[in-house]
Amino acid sequence: MILEVKDLCFSYHKKEPVFRDVNFSLDQGETLAILGPNGAGKSTLLNCLANLLTPTGGEIRLYGKNIRELRLRETARILGYVPQTHTPAYGYTVRDFVVMGRAPYLGMFQKPSEADYALADDVIHSLNIEKLADCPYTEISGGERQQASIARAIVQQPQVIMFDEPTNHLDYGNQLRMIKMMKDLSGQGYAVIMTTHMPDHAILLGGKAAILDHDGKLLTGPAEEILKEDTLKRIYRSDLHIMYLEQLGRKVCVAGKLEN
Repeated sequence: MILEVKDLCFSYHKKEPVFRDVNFSLDQGETLAILGPNGAGKSTLLNCLANLLTPTGGEIRLYGKNIRELRLRETARILGYVPQTHTPAYGYTVRDFVVMGRAPYLGMFQKPSEADYALADDVIHSLNIEKLADCPYTEISGGERQQASIARAIVQQPQVIMFDEPTNHLDYGNQLRMIKMMKDLSGQGYAVIMTTHMPDHAILLGGKAAILDHDGKLLTGPAEEILKEDTLKRIYRSDLHIMYLEQLGRKVCVAGKLEN
């Protein structure tokens, strides 16, 4: 098992827990979509998994080892993280920004090799963002930065890639392409975690799903079992419906009629 989360809890400054007793596991090629309302703690959970925040209880294990016992370089070779937003500090070109994903494999003061840049170019091509390669990272749009951050995470070649609301800054077409890319990554053997507000994105991704409620509990299981109409109505306090569309050959989540 690549990733195991056991009885994980987190709270800020000894306040009420943001989440508690979180348990799940993820192996090669598996996907997990985490849904929940604003403020439920989805991003906080990912920050704990990415070793950016220290849980107040429980443990995270990578290949059976507690993440706190691993060196940062070891962790970075297993976990890749694409944050919801990234504020640029320097005007690196997108190509140079993407190749920074090779940092866990470089020695101190060592520069990326031609092979590292070739890998970066391959990933940039696979994401169809070649037109951005020579652009300053500081001068591209939020959605384009998101795509560049994803390219950098893939170049890192981790075993698990975590995406915090990856469709947040993207237009509808690119949102669908993003979900397809994550499915493709799982097909290549990556374990993929995504947080999202969109139940339909979780349906499209398939695999496992989880719902983090305001009470800090995480309900996890196969997407078909977790994404139930009554659960989604309760979580989002909206008139949502799960239905099967013959034309699409899949289930969809749609909103009911908006009342005046």
